[in-house]
Amino acid sequence: MLLPVSSLDDSFDDRKVFKMKKWTFSIAMVILLYVGRRANAQLSNKFKVCAKFGTYNECQQLDRTNEIECKKNFHSVDCLINVNSGASSFGSVTAEEALLANPFLQNVVVLGEYRSEPYLDDSVFQTVVLVKSTYSGGFSGLSGARYCHPGFKYDLEVTDFLLKEFELQLFNSTSLNLCNAETTTSTLVEKHVKTLADFFGPSCRPGPLTEDVSFNQQLKESYPSLCELCSDNCAPFTDQLFMSSLICLTQKNGDVAVSSLNSVRNFFNISDNKDKAQNYRYLCKNGTVTTLDNPCVWSKQPWDLLIANNDIKDTLLPQVKVWLQSHSISEGGSYSAGSPLSPTSRESLISVLMPEDRKFKKIKFFDNPVNLTTYLSGLRNVSTATEAVQCGTTVNWCTVSNAEQEKCNWLAQAGANRGIQPIVNCVQATDKLSCISQIYNGVVDVVDIDTNFGYLARRNGLSALAFAETVTRNLTTVLIVVKSNTTDINIEGLKDKKGCFPEYAGIEWLAFANKIRPRSTCDLEVVVRDFVGDSCMPGAHSNDRRPVSNGYDSKLCGLCQVNPANQGSTATTCNTDSTNLFYGNEGALRCLQSTGEFAVISKNNYNVDPNEFRVLCANGSLALYTGFNVDQNCALTVVINSEVIVKNSNPKIKDLSIAIFEFERWFGQDSRKPFELFNQFNSTWDLLFKDSTPGLDSAQSQNQYVTNYKNQVSAVCSTSLSTKTAASLLTIFLAILSVRLNF
Repeated sequence: MLLPVSSLDDSFDDRKVFKMKKWTFSIAMVILLYVGRRANAQLSNKFKVCAKFGTYNECQQLDRTNEIECKKNFHSVDCLINVNSGASSFGSVTAEEALLANPFLQNVVVLGEYRSEPYLDDSVFQTVVLVKSTYSGGFSGLSGARYCHPGFKYDLEVTDFLLKEFELQLFNSTSLNLCNAETTTSTLVEKHVKTLADFFGPSCRPGPLTEDVSFNQQLKESYPSLCELCSDNCAPFTDQLFMSSLICLTQKNGDVAVSSLNSVRNFFNISDNKDKAQNYRYLCKNGTVTTLDNPCVWSKQPWDLLIANNDIKDTLLPQVKVWLQSHSISEGGSYSAGSPLSPTSRESLISVLMPEDRKFKKIKFFDNPVNLTTYLSGLRNVSTATEAVQCGTTVNWCTVSNAEQEKCNWLAQAGANRGIQPIVNCVQATDKLSCISQIYNGVVDVVDIDTNFGYLARRNGLSALAFAETVTRNLTTVLIVVKSNTTDINIEGLKDKKGCFPEYAGIEWLAFANKIRPRSTCDLEVVVRDFVGDSCMPGAHSNDRRPVSNGYDSKLCGLCQVNPANQGSTATTCNTDSTNLFYGNEGALRCLQSTGEFAVISKNNYNVDPNEFRVLCANGSLALYTGFNVDQNCALTVVINSEVIVKNSNPKIKDLSIAIFEFERWFGQDSRKPFELFNQFNSTWDLLFKDSTPGLDSAQSQNQYVTNYKNQVSAVCSTSLSTKTAASLLTIFLAILSVRLNF
C-alpha cells in the first residue's frame, strides 16, 4: 500500500536517508569487490608462457593483449625451474636443456616435439656403430682394428658424450683399464687417448683431443696412430659430421665406425655405395650384431620440446593445440576444446615459442602429455653426474650458499651430459675465507674469488688457475681519497694519519701497502701497521686474515664504530659485516666523513656526495676536481675483479685447468647454450662467478690488468706465511731440535 506523500516525507528524515545511502554504498562496494576479485582471479589464472632472452619485445606485445602472461627469464634453466614450480605454465626448451633438467625436476611434462620434415623419426638423429659383416660380435675382438670416428668440433647438439659413448662402452666391456694407463701427464684426457691408441690399430679420430691448444698438439704428436687414416692434418670434417667416418670405413679399409642411422641410410643409398652395404653390420650396445635392415641404435638425440607444468597439463593442452594449430602436425586430437587467441596474441606467442633461431617450426602434439623423465628414458640413458665420474677424479668445487650449491650441482650435470672430465663435485663451505682454507687443506680444489681475497690466497700457498677476462665494467680501480677541502698533502704525508679501509688484507689494503712499502720489504702487514695512525681495517682481529704471530694491534681497529642498528662494540671485534658501520667501501667513506683523514676505496657509484671527496693520485698530487672521476694514471692500481684459485701442489692441476676451460667453452656467454656459467641462476645473481664475467683468461695471461694484479700479489713472500704454514715449520724445527738434544 502506498503511503501518503506527507507520511513518506515524514518517514525519511535526514538520518534515514543517510543510513540508506550508506547501506546502498556498502552493497555497491561488496559488488565492486566481488567483481574485482573475480577479475583478479581471472587475471591470476591466465596461463604464463616462459619467455627467454631475445624474445622480450614479443613478450611485451603479448602482455599488452591481456590474454596470456609472459614470464621473462634470462635463460632456459630458469625457464625450466619456473615451469617445474608453476611460476610459468609452459615454454619451449632444447633437447640439451631438457636432458640437463631431467635429474632435478619432477613436475614437468612434454606436450609435444618440435619437428622437421618429413616428421617421421622420433629423434633428431640416432647414433650407431658399424663393423664388417664378417665380425661375429663382442668388443674384445676389435683389438688392433682400424677405427673410424666422425671427429670432434664445436657443436651444441652433437655432444662429446655421444661421440665417446662407444669408447666408454668399449672400456667397460673389455679388460682395458683406463685408470691404470701410464701417461706423462696423468690427466684423464691423456689416459683416454692412450688407451684408444694402444687398443686400436691405425685410426682416424679427427678434431681436437682437448680445448687446450698446446696440450692438444702434444697429444697428437704422442699418439699419431689416431690420425693415421685421416687426411687434412686430422682436422674435423666440416660438413655432414657423421658421413666422414663412413668415408673412412669404406675408402680406408676401416673395421669399425661411429656414425648416425640417417647417415648410414643416405650413404648406402648413393648409387656408387649400394653394392657395399652387404659388407657391413651394426654392432649393438650389448655386443651383438644385426643387419643393416634391422638397425640397433645406441642413443637418440631428442627433438626440442614444448613443456608444461604437470598440474595444469590437462587444461592447458587443448588451449595450446588451438593457439598453435597452424604449426601443428599432430594426427588426431581435438582442436575445438580450447579458446582461440586474438591474431596479435597468437603471432606474439608463436614468436616467443619459436624465435628466429629455432631450427624446427612444426609441433607434433601428444594426445597425452608425458612426464619428462619417462619421455627421455625412451631415447637414451641419462647418467647422473655422480655416475659419470671416471677414476675417482673430480673437480671439488667450493660453494658458499645453498643457492650456489644448487647451481654447482646443475653445472656438474651439464658437464656430465657434455662429456667433460673430470666431473664437478660440489662442496659447501661457510664463506670464501673458508674455501681458501679448505683448498689449502686439500678438502676442495677450486673456487672463484674476488681479487679482494688474492693476498690471503697467496699467503696460503694458492695461485690462479684462471683469471676473469677484462672489460670496462669488470675492473677494480683502487683510489686514495681525502676530504675535498684537503690541501698540500702527498702520500708520504699520510704517515701516522687516520686511515679508513674497506677491509684488512683486501685489494685496497694491498695496493696501499705496495705503494708505501720499501722495495726490500715484503712483510706488508708490518709495513701498514707501522705507517698508519688509528684506523679502521675491518677484519684485522681475525686469525683468518692476520697471522697470530704478528699480534693484534688495537690501532688497526681504533676508528671502527658499531652500526647503530646493531648491539656490541666493533672497536674490539672489528667485524667484516654490517655490524661494523665502516665495513666495505661505503663504510670507508663514512669513516672518512666521520673521523678519518684518508680512505682507500675501489671506484664505484656510492650513495654519497662525491663532491665531498678528492682523489690523491698515485704520483702524490691531488686531483684537480672533486669526486672519483679520474683517469687510470691517477689510481693506485687498476686490476681484474676475480680469479679461480687452486693449490700450487695439487696433483690434479692439469685436469682442473682442462675442465675449467671446457666449462667456459660450452657454458660461457651464449644464450643458445643449455647452461650459462656466467649468468644468474634461479633468479639469483653472482653464483659461482660474477655475472659480469665475460669469460676466462689463462694463468699465463699477459693482459694489462691481469699483469697489474699479478704485480700486486707478487709481494707476498715467506715472511707472510699463513699461521698454519708457520706452525708446521715451527713444529718440524722443534722436533729436529729435540732429536739432537736427546742425541
